[in-house]
Amino acid sequence: MSNISGLPAGSPDPDEVDDDGAEIPSNVVPLRPADSEKVSVAHLLDRHPAGKRVGVQRRPDDVAPVSLNDAPLSIAHWPISLVLAGVAGSLLVVVVDSFRRGALLMAVSVLLAFFLRLVLNEREAGLLCVRSRRTDLLVLGVLTLAMMVFAIWVPAPN
Repeated sequence: MSNISGLPAGSPDPDEVDDDGAEIPSNVVPLRPADSEKVSVAHLLDRHPAGKRVGVQRRPDDVAPVSLNDAPLSIAHWPISLVLAGVAGSLLVVVVDSFRRGALLMAVSVLLAFFLRLVLNEREAGLLCVRSRRTDLLVLGVLTLAMMVFAIWVPAPN
């Protein structure tokens, strides 16, 4: 006698058997769900025993995920925007006017990043925070000093 799926009676459910015919333990979530199953994180958490124990909070199924493309441009990124505007302006000065003035202006832009990282907390500094405050300040300070030294040291073109 066979069951609904056409398998002999007493054979394991096809969803609980891997490709080799070995039975899948109950604490393992199959990587490939059956065609009829709805694939979602909530569904996998329901099936996986650890999903209920580790405190994973489920989002209701009727709530659409927020896309980063839908978010408006935030004013929170003003520190990095200000620094990048200074770098772009310094590159424009290099192309149009003088290498030395543009290189010094770029060093001043990095110095601005240094001071913004120094005075703003991590939430306000936003994308200026890459590593710890000490590491960021060390890197920005050394980069500023090196850029100023090289901008002054390099001879003017003839």
